[in-house]
Amino acid sequence: MKSNDPKNALREAERALAGALARERDNEWQLAELAHELRTPLSAMLTGSEVIAGEHLGPLKESYRNQAQVVHTAAQQLLAICDRILSEAMAREKGETRSIIKEVNAASMVKDVHQLFAGMAEKRNVKFSASLPPNFPILHTDPVKLHQVLSNVVSNAIKFTPSRGKVTISGNYDSKKDAAIIVVADQGRGMSAMELMNVMQPFVQVDDAAQHGDSGTGLGLAISARLMKELGGRLEVRSQEGVGTVVALHIPPKAGKSKNHGT
Repeated sequence: MKSNDPKNALREAERALAGALARERDNEWQLAELAHELRTPLSAMLTGSEVIAGEHLGPLKESYRNQAQVVHTAAQQLLAICDRILSEAMAREKGETRSIIKEVNAASMVKDVHQLFAGMAEKRNVKFSASLPPNFPILHTDPVKLHQVLSNVVSNAIKFTPSRGKVTISGNYDSKKDAAIIVVADQGRGMSAMELMNVMQPFVQVDDAAQHGDSGTGLGLAISARLMKELGGRLEVRSQEGVGTVVALHIPPKAGKSKNHGT
């Protein structure tokens, strides 16, 4: 039988809170441990891809050099994510917050993401194009988080677009509202209103959506939505069954401009 004593109730609440905080801390450090252990194989991938792309072991066809560069870029991005996770975990342990804000050339990042996923699109016979308008601004944001979001969204778009379909990255800038938007559009089967309501929930997958036998965890959009919120922006999804899906990344161009806490 539970006690009605307010003091006992307070102690129970304190114990429950302490337990929840301990579990959260354990989860954070498990993630940090994973990130730490991934750094060694990723460093090996970086070294190996540099050797291949630089033709240190002999001449290669250009297509092989290009693929080695794709591997190198992907490993660099994964290593940057691991470093961010470790940095944030150590900062939280010290009771600090850490935000890495830099000038980001969005056009250059979009070009890098296009190069990273061009092979994936070609293998699936999906037409993949990317371009931003000349007036798209230089952003002040966390480049690792933004690259992670854009990569997740593009990967999903290609997976869910059938052969001979199209995926595009485009953008627009509203100078009056100082709003920068990067848009990823696909020609997948689209989603119903019910699916659209749930698609950004963790571990929720749209049934039979993948067009090329791909499998996933249903975490990509959930992670991306959280990261966009951390960047001071938002992720918007619009979809129509039988037509496709459009994901818009609303990015504040001057986020953190006056609060650069790292390099």
